[in-house]
Amino acid sequence: MTEVTSVTTSVRPPRVGLYPYYVLVLLMLVTMINFIDRQLIAILSPSIQADLGLTDWQMGAVKGIFFALLYAFLGIPIARLADRTNRTAIVASAIAGWSVFTMLCGATQNFMQLAMARVGVSIGEAGGTAPAHSILSDYFPKEQRGFALSVVNIGVPLGIGFSFLGGGWLVTTFDWRTTCVIMGIPGLLVALLVAITVREPERGRLDLEPPTGRSPRKPSSDLSEILKTARHMLAIPTFRAFAIAGAIAAMASYAKSTWIVDFFTRAHADVPPMYVFTALGLTQAVANTAGIFLSGYLVDRLSKRTRAVYAWVPAICLGILFPLWGLCLWVDSFWVAIALQVPICFFGSTFLGPSFALAQTLSPVAVRSVTAALFLLIINLVGMGLGPTFVGFLSSGLMAQFGPDYSLRIALSALLAGYLVASVIYMRASEGIDADWARATGHQHNKADHQ
Repeated sequence: MTEVTSVTTSVRPPRVGLYPYYVLVLLMLVTMINFIDRQLIAILSPSIQADLGLTDWQMGAVKGIFFALLYAFLGIPIARLADRTNRTAIVASAIAGWSVFTMLCGATQNFMQLAMARVGVSIGEAGGTAPAHSILSDYFPKEQRGFALSVVNIGVPLGIGFSFLGGGWLVTTFDWRTTCVIMGIPGLLVALLVAITVREPERGRLDLEPPTGRSPRKPSSDLSEILKTARHMLAIPTFRAFAIAGAIAAMASYAKSTWIVDFFTRAHADVPPMYVFTALGLTQAVANTAGIFLSGYLVDRLSKRTRAVYAWVPAICLGILFPLWGLCLWVDSFWVAIALQVPICFFGSTFLGPSFALAQTLSPVAVRSVTAALFLLIINLVGMGLGPTFVGFLSSGLMAQFGPDYSLRIALSALLAGYLVASVIYMRASEGIDADWARATGHQHNKADHQ
């Protein structure tokens, strides 16, 4: 008994003070700015289409594949750089970069110029998420990472909500070009705040993991290290299943978030645009925030009994989304459709927090940024790249036969089955979480782990 007490005391992580919570809130603000600028294209989509004369497939490509391609692939080399250098500087530079390109979107005159400006936004945003997750993993022990990463992800609905409210007001008051310029300014201020006030934490200081004999700075090529990390993580069944399920769910989620304004302005054309922006902004901000926070809280609390909860929460919530979204897309009443957005946003926000938290725990300390970027690569390339693009191309193909309203409804409906598929994959993945967790953390799994 004495020996166990001694070992437990020697590996007890430092107490989390107030400063890590300041960093947590600031990085949540970074995520918020990220999604303000990312979501802006969806709010401005009808105005941009009317001004530049773009088709649905062109807007789908701008919202999807043009943004996702470099965003997904550059995330890994940037994350590899973050695993060896100052992560705070990378995050600050990334914020400044995507903010500048958001402002430049307002100067574009045609499809290709807009597409290239969005590529610029994606390059900047590629450097924001993975290094931020890695920073937080060195400020919070693994028992609190579900909470910490869920708090950071609260910036997603807050950013989307503010983008609807602020961007919607600006575009109805001024125009879409002025809106781009104004919405890019806050990011420059936040970049300065991150650079000045966030200290780079010591890597792995809150983790006990078996010696690997490897140093993150050893003289081997970045590509070989990236591939080695990818092989290691993809060999873990739970990580692989979570990445596939998250990517499938993200296809429907990203398609919904990028086409939601177009859907409501076409299906409910008699409703003033500012009503649409306000209703969507409030439901996104409130319901998504509640879903992200509650999912993180539940996972951290219930994982003390069973770590399968990391999969159960996303599985159950995504299964509920299927009928809710189907009803929302085809109901005639605007207010009923908006009311349905509340549970849709709540349940649709529950899968990313637990997934990111589990991925960070399964990852070796030295490559956490690369692990986060690898997870994002899979989710974003499939979800962000294919989801909005598929909807745009299908809607354009159906336009002549069904018109702009029903062509978009059919295209969005075609992706709903992805929620059910993802739910099944998450549920099946729950069976192997304990074993993969034990191997990753170097602890033998037993009942005492959950007491």
